Amino acid sequence: GAQGPPQEASAACAMASFGLTPREVSRPEDHSGSKGIVGRLLKAARTDLTGSSSGLRRWWSITTDPNFFLSAASRRDTWRILLPLPCLLALFADLGSGSPGVIILDLSAAVLLFVSACLPRDSLCSDFCIGVFHAAYVSAHRALVAQGNSAWSDVNATEHCDSGFGWGQVLALFAMTLSGIHTVVLTGFLVACSAASLLWPPGRLAPPPA
Repeated sequence: GAQGPPQEASAACAMASFGLTPREVSRPEDHSGSKGIVGRLLKAARTDLTGSSSGLRRWWSITTDPNFFLSAASRRDTWRILLPLPCLLALFADLGSGSPGVIILDLSAAVLLFVSACLPRDSLCSDFCIGVFHAAYVSAHRALVAQGNSAWSDVNATEHCDSGFGWGQVLALFAMTLSGIHTVVLTGFLVACSAASLLWPPGRLAPPPA
């Protein structure tokens, strides 16, 4: 019998090697239905999540590497200067208040954060300790400000609380960010301070009217 062109024979052999028939090859894939669209979206989302998870693991591995912590890129050699800086600035602002309690708090926190610069710089636990120190100081300072024991503002106790707590939180976050404290600790600091402001609002901390 007559044989087909060599091209058709080679194409047939190729399809047979993949287990396909000419009908399956020529059949168009139906992507017009909503089921096909949803399937493609789910597949794309699964691919994105897989890539994000891999990138997140790589980011965590790099940012918690002790060698990175000890390098100049981490900026952790500035701890002794930057960590107590918010407390010192608050001390200068509170000197005119005449309240020994808030001044003692500022001095104690500044000394504690200065000493915390001696913590191991190649450990993430040091970052958590520093974050806890700053969160405790900001919350305690906020409570004293609400009692009218600070010179952050000159209006009333409630506005004292809002102003002192807000600026204290911003300064502490700024100092920790510049000194290379880990992003996870910075996030925890913001969550803790925000939770404290919700649990103890200014009206509850402010002294009752005379």
